Amino acid sequence: MPTQNLRFFSLAVLFFQILFFACKKENETSSIQKLAVENSEIILRPNAVFSIKIQGGGGGYSAKSSNDTIVSADIKNDSVVLKAAKSMHYGQTFILITDKNGAKLYLNVIVKNEQAFILNKDSVHIDYQQGCDTIQILSGNKPYSLNIVDSSIIKTKWINDSTIIVIAKQNGNSNIELKDGSAQRVSIPIYVNGKDYSFDFASAYFGYANFKDIAVVDPDYTNCKQVTFEITCKLTGYRGLQTIMGLENNLIIRGKYDDYKPTHPLEIAGLNDGIMLETSSSIPLNQWIHLALTVDGNQANVVDKYRFYIDGKEDKLIVNRQDTSHRFVNIASSGDGNRFEIGRAAGQDFRAMQGAVSMARVWKVIRNANQLKEDMCKFQISDNNGLIANWNFSAGISTYYLEDINNSKYSTALHFSKIEGGNYGSVVVPATSFIQKGCPQ
Repeated sequence: MPTQNLRFFSLAVLFFQILFFACKKENETSSIQKLAVENSEIILRPNAVFSIKIQGGGGGYSAKSSNDTIVSADIKNDSVVLKAAKSMHYGQTFILITDKNGAKLYLNVIVKNEQAFILNKDSVHIDYQQGCDTIQILSGNKPYSLNIVDSSIIKTKWINDSTIIVIAKQNGNSNIELKDGSAQRVSIPIYVNGKDYSFDFASAYFGYANFKDIAVVDPDYTNCKQVTFEITCKLTGYRGLQTIMGLENNLIIRGKYDDYKPTHPLEIAGLNDGIMLETSSSIPLNQWIHLALTVDGNQANVVDKYRFYIDGKEDKLIVNRQDTSHRFVNIASSGDGNRFEIGRAAGQDFRAMQGAVSMARVWKVIRNANQLKEDMCKFQISDNNGLIANWNFSAGISTYYLEDINNSKYSTALHFSKIEGGNYGSVVVPATSFIQKGCPQ
């Protein structure tokens, strides 16, 4: 055989040898199964035993837990057997599975003592503006927490660790977002749709609020350069010194004369009667009216400092005494136990209001005539800047207080008390004391 042919034959043999061994190696590699299991994400209850079938791999399997105190792992009949710890609220571990070929696979295992988060209702409907309802947690995982989406509409109170009282503050819709210890969440819509009412004081009750506690954390309450007192009311009788609203010996709106007098203006008295003013107009009986007093301590002239409005129209004040005047108003101070009062002052029964009230507000800003007129029947503005208290007398149920719906950082409830005997203790007023809502015509 010529040398050239021999060389060609040798090269051909070498080529087929290489090709044969390459194909053999490829066949061997493709025959190795990929390591796989039924599920790589597992959630177990405490003390549970769970088996997972290995669906692919080279055999000779082993399993090791990253934390045996949470879940232990073993191999039985080509299955991974997991056993969760007995006493555990929540835990997480990883299981490493290997085969004889060195292939690896990780399982993510969570142990949690989780119960379904179930409540006794999926929505709450309240038919009174200060009514309430109960939400009961039937099952779930403690501890529980909640968030109120709109706290101007409702507030809540935990009775125990699984019972919540939802208390309405005014008409509107809100949501309560509940979360349990396993991060399960439930959102409950709240609907408040109550009638509008007024409260008939009927010379039997008065209301008081105490801003003193807030003044401790917000000194501005003791140094208000500007204030506005406003009230929508209906007087049914005249009486000298009958209390409309305000701070005794500080700044108060009250009746001036008994019923035998021919005219019946209101009197504004302040600073231990060092400043005494009266309205030009007589106040009518049995008619809903809106009254507002503004005080601007930045003004030097008494006529500019004190202004009075009836149904959104300015009523000129007559100055009867001006020995002194307000440079500021301390909302947290009065000569009657530092109370802000509606319907009685100084613990004197004869100073009881004869009439009913629809709403009352206190501001630490000046409200102008247009603002007063727009909001004298229903609070509609979105900007509540400077609003200290907003009491809407529409509870409609037996209650010992009225919610403050000013929707600001602080709120101050108006408590009811009996006129008789100079009392100050809170009393529950009957639902029948709430009468049809009134508004100036």
